Amino acid sequence: PAGTPTRADFVKACVKEYGYDNIARLAEPSGFTDVSGEDDGYISVAKAMGIVNGYTETEFGPNDLVTYFQGIKIVVSMLGYEPAIDNPGGYPTGYIDIATRNSLLNGISKGISDEPITNADMAVLLYNALEVDMLEPLTYGNDGRYTINGNTILESVLNVTKARGYVTANSVTSIDSPDSTASEGTVSILSDGKSASYKVGETDLEDMLGCQITYYFYQEANTDDYVVLGYFLANPDKISYIDAAEIEQVYDDSITYYREGRNTESKLSFVKGIRMIYNGKAVSKEQYDINLMNI
Repeated sequence: PAGTPTRADFVKACVKEYGYDNIARLAEPSGFTDVSGEDDGYISVAKAMGIVNGYTETEFGPNDLVTYFQGIKIVVSMLGYEPAIDNPGGYPTGYIDIATRNSLLNGISKGISDEPITNADMAVLLYNALEVDMLEPLTYGNDGRYTINGNTILESVLNVTKARGYVTANSVTSIDSPDSTASEGTVSILSDGKSASYKVGETDLEDMLGCQITYYFYQEANTDDYVVLGYFLANPDKISYIDAAEIEQVYDDSITYYREGRNTESKLSFVKGIRMIYNGKAVSKEQYDINLMNI
């Protein structure tokens, strides 16, 4: 949404991203006298994680707006990089340096400053943080050592996997055969040469047959089932919409069509032997031509 997050808003979003939502609901009081209600649990957890401090031992300022500098510091600390800050330059330079090197600032719409961060840029910052390798302790104490093992919030904390593939079947048909289908409420996705079945969850993935997608999924507890949490089209700019009534001719590697109100023919080219879905069923080019004749 439009607007700018408060310190309480930002901390709450970070704790939720880290999967500590339930812990926050049961947390001990934060000790800040200006914090109350639900916010106190989230701030208490964030304080215990070492990602935020109060202005004093009793004052947090939950309704103060978060600046870009402060938001970057909180997220970098959430990822475990606090021990590495002094070397590149402290606050805010050190945090910005680490954020830049880890691509945390990719897609941020405004310049990095001490101005309040927008809700949109907070969302971008937290999204980018999901796949950043965390800095984790090898040993503890004054001479503690740290390492990067490739663990991320997405996979290691939330147990969510990101993948890219093609939706090859839904409960109606598949791109290989009109009579081959996935179970109700599932789709088949081909990723890295392997096909697997996924529950669509609350997504509209069954409508994405034939599309290449980037998707996020998890394994359901005590089962072998995978559930898709969300997805986005890998190449949305490569999708074209043509009304069937506008199609002039279908060839092995292209379609010619006329747009309403235009007198010139247009052509859409594609890979020879492309699979087609007609009226919800997979068909060959020959079958498609026959169906067109029967309209």
